[in-house]
Amino acid sequence: SKVDVAKIVKHNSSRTPMELRNFAIILLLLGLGLRSSEVRNLELNDVDWHSGSILLRAGKVHRERRVPLPEDVGSAIVEYLRYGRPNSDVQKIFIAHSAPFLAFKNSSAIWHITRKLLKTAKINCPSGGAHILRHTAASLMVNHGASFKEVADVLGHRRLHTTAVYAKLDVLSLSAVAMPWSGSSTNE
Repeated sequence: SKVDVAKIVKHNSSRTPMELRNFAIILLLLGLGLRSSEVRNLELNDVDWHSGSILLRAGKVHRERRVPLPEDVGSAIVEYLRYGRPNSDVQKIFIAHSAPFLAFKNSSAIWHITRKLLKTAKINCPSGGAHILRHTAASLMVNHGASFKEVADVLGHRRLHTTAVYAKLDVLSLSAVAMPWSGSSTNE
């Protein structure tokens, strides 16, 4: 929910190097609905600062896609790169904060970071990992006026049915804009 998102952001906007990294990760998950593996695999040259977009390499969906980079997410990444990321030749954006400063071995590191941040924000989630933020991102996009097609493109879904599962709709908001039925109630 919106309250939960505000709690997550409020409790995770600290300033230590690791907290800068974790905050940028959370904003990528919430702002773009990325998969843990997509966040883990982001490389320094995948961000196109001039066009304001991120290249997501072929992964689960077996095709590359380019997604818009919201300003707040871009700012968090920049802050992490400038003030939080250890010096390293590793091309992955997000790396471990203990020597030898390598890329995460697998996507479960993103899950663990997310789980810890949700717990810090006192948000109880049964699944408690990054995937719940993907669902939240999809719902927020739809509830803020994005079409299912737009959300599907950002999430990398090929079928709108998959997106519908992710985007739990705000039925009250939809009923306020729904067109009244103008058809006949008789069977023809």
